[in-house]
Amino acid sequence: MAEIRVKLAEMRFSNKSEDTLVAHGLGACIALAIFDRTTSLAGMIHIVMPSSDVQSKNDHPVRFADTGVPVFLKEFMRLGGNFAACKIVIAGGANMPSNSIFNIGDQNVLAVKKALSKFNLSVSGEDIGGNNGRTLNVDMKQGVISSRVFGCPVIVL
Repeated sequence: MAEIRVKLAEMRFSNKSEDTLVAHGLGACIALAIFDRTTSLAGMIHIVMPSSDVQSKNDHPVRFADTGVPVFLKEFMRLGGNFAACKIVIAGGANMPSNSIFNIGDQNVLAVKKALSKFNLSVSGEDIGGNNGRTLNVDMKQGVISSRVFGCPVIVL
C-alpha cells in the first residue's frame, strides 16, 4: 500500500486501490477529501488559509480556500470525477493555539463550505473544530474516509 501524503498547500489525486491519501497534522488547516465511488477516483487538498486576499499576487492558489477549492474541483472533474456519486469530507479547523483570537480554523471551515456551495456541493461528513490536531485518510481499497484526533479512536466519515 502506498501512502500519498498531502502536505500544506498541496492537492493530490489517485484512482489506485493500493493507495491511501493522507493529510497529517491538521490544526487550523482543512483537508478536503472527495471520493467518487463509480470511478474510484479520490482527491485531497490541504487548505491553509481562508482567503487569498492576504497575498499580493495569486502565485499559490491551492493554499487558500477561495482559490484552491475551485482549482481542486475542476481538476477532479478533468480526471473523470463525477460529483453525483461523490462523498465529500472535511477535517481540521481546530482553534490552534487554543487561545487564538483570530480562530483561523473556524474561518477555514466557513470558507471551504462557501467555495463548495458555488459548485452546488456540500459536505457529507466532517470532523472539525476543537483544540486538537487531526489526520485525515482516504483508504482507496476500502473506499473509506476516516479522521483521527491525536490520541483518540478513528472516526469513519
